[in-house]
Amino acid sequence: MKLHTGQPFWPIRDGLPAVYPPLTASTSCEFVVLGGGITGAILAHRLASAGREVVVIDKREVASGSTSATTALIQSELDIPAAQLVRRMGETLTLEIQNATQRGGAEFRVLGNQVSVDAPQRSTLKLASSKRDVRGLHADFSFRERSGFDVQWLSGDELARDFGIVRPGAIRSTDSAECDPYLFTHALLQEAIRLGARVFDRVPVRDVLLGRDWGDDVIITTEDGHAVRARSVIAATGYESTQWLPRKPANLRNTYAMVSEPIAIGGDIWPENALIWETARPYLYLRTTSDGRVLVGGEDDRFRTPIARDRRIDKKTERLIEKVNGLMPHLKLEPAYS
Repeated sequence: MKLHTGQPFWPIRDGLPAVYPPLTASTSCEFVVLGGGITGAILAHRLASAGREVVVIDKREVASGSTSATTALIQSELDIPAAQLVRRMGETLTLEIQNATQRGGAEFRVLGNQVSVDAPQRSTLKLASSKRDVRGLHADFSFRERSGFDVQWLSGDELARDFGIVRPGAIRSTDSAECDPYLFTHALLQEAIRLGARVFDRVPVRDVLLGRDWGDDVIITTEDGHAVRARSVIAATGYESTQWLPRKPANLRNTYAMVSEPIAIGGDIWPENALIWETARPYLYLRTTSDGRVLVGGEDDRFRTPIARDRRIDKKTERLIEKVNGLMPHLKLEPAYS
């Protein structure tokens, strides 16, 4: 699967932080992680930190799949509003989900400190895209405030005054984060290697043979004919995980992202460099980068073919800039990478 096209920003900025060998002989281990993106790296680091024997293999170069193109907004926010989840699942389970995402963000920031990669805490603004969205968004705010979460309601006047944002209202929360996902992945894997993990890339897998009974070994066979025998296999293959599942769980969509030329060096582009997204579907989302750029994503549409998707990149970049102009008219963005 061709996961992205265009010019992903992170590998261009970071270069190649580390290199990993291909697998040249059969081996064995306790855990084999399929996928060397940020998810696989977090899992490998966690397992190696616990003293477990880990092998990571990726068919591409490490972090060159979806990880290299993600916008990396590490949000405790949920795509489904809390008030809607309460109606669907009940208050107890909704609180458990909300607490789990909040813990996850905090653990992610701690993990960044452990591997010396910046993952700064950020506040989040979830905007009401239109006046008709205010009531539902405020219900979400009321539930979260009542449940003890650190949230604040901002009116349209406050958004305009403090952020230069043209929207009728927003929830402000304080417990999200951001990172450079490409650098973060390499740092996690380098630390995992120091702890005893083995990482191989450019290793396409031909077959995964699961044992008939619980406790049987798993055998991973590569296209070069080598085998990795393990007690357990973890598929951290992102959107390509559908190949391992007995039924198709979702329809894939495209999302588009644009990174601007630098517009502010050494300071906040807007207050707190908050993460910004909205209630509309598909939603617009924004963050800043450490070198003073604005990263914008959205304009999702249905995936048909890579060729059809690639033809839309320039037009989608224009649409993203138009939407930012409508949201924050004072920002004048020039696209650098998309």
